[in-house]
Amino acid sequence: MLGRSKSYVWNSFWMVLEKVLRLFSGIVAAVLLARYLGPAGYGDLNYIIAYVAIFLPLAEFGMSSILVRDLILFRKEESKFLGSSFYLMLFFSLLSIMILNGIKGLIVTDDPLNNLILIYSLILFFKPFDMIDFYFQSKVKAKISSIAKSIALIISLSAKLYFIFIEASFTYLLYAFLLEYMVTALFLIYFYFSQKNVRFFMFFEKAIVFKLIKSAWPMLLSSISVILYMRIDQIMLKNMVSSRELGLYSSSIRLYEGYVSLIIVLTISLMPAIMALKQSSEIKYKEGITKLFSLVFWGNNLVALILTFLSPFIIDFLYGEEYSGSYVVFAIIFWASSFASMGSITARYLVIENKERKQALRTFVALLANVVINLFLIPLYGKEGAAVATLISLFLGNYLTDVLDKDMKDLLRMKNNAILFRFNMVSKKII
Repeated sequence: MLGRSKSYVWNSFWMVLEKVLRLFSGIVAAVLLARYLGPAGYGDLNYIIAYVAIFLPLAEFGMSSILVRDLILFRKEESKFLGSSFYLMLFFSLLSIMILNGIKGLIVTDDPLNNLILIYSLILFFKPFDMIDFYFQSKVKAKISSIAKSIALIISLSAKLYFIFIEASFTYLLYAFLLEYMVTALFLIYFYFSQKNVRFFMFFEKAIVFKLIKSAWPMLLSSISVILYMRIDQIMLKNMVSSRELGLYSSSIRLYEGYVSLIIVLTISLMPAIMALKQSSEIKYKEGITKLFSLVFWGNNLVALILTFLSPFIIDFLYGEEYSGSYVVFAIIFWASSFASMGSITARYLVIENKERKQALRTFVALLANVVINLFLIPLYGKEGAAVATLISLFLGNYLTDVLDKDMKDLLRMKNNAILFRFNMVSKKII
């Protein structure tokens, strides 16, 4: 039992390590690319990435959690599940590429970007090999896939730095992004077969495919809502204003997303301890979640306050005076981090309480609010309006929905107690 627990700890360690490496390498790449391309070019790059990212959930088809679960539950049939999931994901990856490039002319009004989108869309072709990553996760061997991803990340970052150094064209930078997905797939394949595993591509079973589809479609819809929420503002900003406006907006958004990702990783690492409290005491469990809510709410607000005053210095230091137009966006967007972090904790709380469907509703509310508010604010205030829309929609999705949903009264009580520093009164009602 002790050995098994140690395996889970090390498994989590390698996954967190890879995410931290991805976080910092992503920030380095973002800063250097923004300086090299300038606001307009950087806006075009982020537009391409955002547009293709919308189709990633369809290519993955919700397998990230479903397949790991099924591989654990059905060990004797894992080869059939691996083969069936691979061909299922391959089908939807190819379908995603065709749909993406088929409709891009209707959405992407800039003709030169159409060819660049075609190049970058090839990342979807390598998504089916993620099932090897899910296989290693089911075996508590995330170290292997984390190493594969980290190697690919370093190679891709090196390629980006090299292309920037030799002042290569925009197209070569997209190849550097594509390289990460290709190298990840190659190393996953190598590590999988080096352990003398079965040849998964020889197995396919219709019954399993239909089972996977039935289990995965709710996750697919949820994933699509999440990615649309994260990227739709960038699509709208480019189409409604300009590439330069999106470039200035993206320079702040990349730093914000990196910061929030780090906070989420840290809070996830604390969740096992919170779950252990539930087994011993419901009161202690709720007090633990309340303290975690309070930590991220007030901690993030303190950081946001400091960054509001430091935004000109940080933007000038990282990006240069050419990005001075993003001072206000940077100051606004970090105020959303408290609600984003509380949303991450809420999502895990809902899983523990077997209320996953509530999370899909919350995501949809945030997405709908984000689109509607952006339609009003972007024409009036541009990138600053998009930042305000993100802040308001996160508040609506991660707090106001609790006020309106009677089933979430315990969750609302914990959040209110967290804001008021009332950790030992979770059982008392606060309006």
